Amino acid sequence: MCLTRSPISSDITEGALPIRWYQVAKWLEEELDLVINEYTKGLLSDFIEFLTFQKATLTKVSSPISKGLSEYRNAVGEKKVSSPISEGLSEYRNATGEQSVLYKRFRNLDKLLEADELRPLHDLMLLLFEALKAIVDERVIKFDSHGDNSGDGHVDYNINNGEYFVWVEYNHPETLMFSTFTRVTEEVIDNLKLGRIVFEYKRYRWRNDVDLPSNFINLNKQDQLDFLIEIVKSNLKFAESITHPQLKKS
Repeated sequence: MCLTRSPISSDITEGALPIRWYQVAKWLEEELDLVINEYTKGLLSDFIEFLTFQKATLTKVSSPISKGLSEYRNAVGEKKVSSPISEGLSEYRNATGEQSVLYKRFRNLDKLLEADELRPLHDLMLLLFEALKAIVDERVIKFDSHGDNSGDGHVDYNINNGEYFVWVEYNHPETLMFSTFTRVTEEVIDNLKLGRIVFEYKRYRWRNDVDLPSNFINLNKQDQLDFLIEIVKSNLKFAESITHPQLKKS
């Protein structure tokens, strides 16, 4: 068993059963009302509060991801945003440059907790992981990142050993990007009903970009998660319908 706060590369866990602290917190919350002993209930409540303080529970995306709060308010016309934490990913990257934790590859999502400005991106990726788990087996989901030194860095999940990808670019963090690694057929190219076809790495692949709604951070956690689950479900289902296992990585 491997107990961590956030998803990490399966290469690091080496096949151990992955358990997240937010899952432990959720289990404890579900059992709390069933506990009769007041002393035990108090201990459980204190431990759940401790996990929350340590940022080890599943939370909503509460701040703008790429923009500062004032810029966000101007863009969407909102007077209020919930729990303003950060001044945005773009400001963080401009201020830190090569000192940014994004500059080099990392394989543990907790790296994003090293700066308050990166917390919204961390929370989005954690919710996205939960959405993916609702559709596919957690054991086939692998977290990774690509360094920011070339200007197109990103964090991503690959599914089924790279058969499908879902990623968020640092330059466009309010957009979820879905793609196949598997080559698509000419029939698919001629009859595409979702997304677009791109030519990368000497093959035609499917890709679809989905923007988060402008009011996403004002939704409650369950509504944010429900939105992500629906988007993940529709995109992965379509991706599976247009690819063939025998063409994988061919």
